[in-house]
Amino acid sequence: MGSAVSLATQWVVASNGAHLLARVSVRDFSHELIYDWFVRPPPTIQVVDYRTDELELNPEDLFGTRAVHFETAQNDVWDLLRGRLLIGHRLWDSLHLLNIRHPLDDTRDLALYLPFQPALNRNAPPLLNIPHPIIVPLADLTQRHLASVHHLPFRNPRENPPDNAEAQMLLYQAARQAWEDCVARGIPTSAPPPNQYRIGEHNYYL
Repeated sequence: MGSAVSLATQWVVASNGAHLLARVSVRDFSHELIYDWFVRPPPTIQVVDYRTDELELNPEDLFGTRAVHFETAQNDVWDLLRGRLLIGHRLWDSLHLLNIRHPLDDTRDLALYLPFQPALNRNAPPLLNIPHPIIVPLADLTQRHLASVHHLPFRNPRENPPDNAEAQMLLYQAARQAWEDCVARGIPTSAPPPNQYRIGEHNYYL
């Protein structure tokens, strides 16, 4: 499987306004899809918005044979991530949906990678305490950095976790040498995750 995996998730909206995990996909360093399951909503919670216009998702998906209970998905993904480098885009969202933690030093979040934030002054020192990092959408990063060198299967305007996980791994691999060089030399390359995901009971990073 290798030492790095790419994680992508989808969510739906519950009657209390909470976001519920609806699908989770994981690809390994070789781009193999090693996990892809829909997630059943808890029986006591009503889903009021399946975000059908945004997602490649039908309500039936969450109750079919390819759906598992939340606890199963949570434990399965925890096992897959343990001891591995975690690649993703806005990883704090996925970790929050799964309610799991991962070592911050072992994450490579494309949404926080400073060279992917063109609005920042690259001649200035990295801004390590940005309260609201500039988040470039994954689709824009994919188009900007991969379209000219890869035949991209992910052109569907609707969000699709297996495709997102592949795009994330390709983006990381394109930047990997420079990124890991800086990490090895102690040169900051990323803004921190948003504060609300790093403090107290809502801290999703170890």
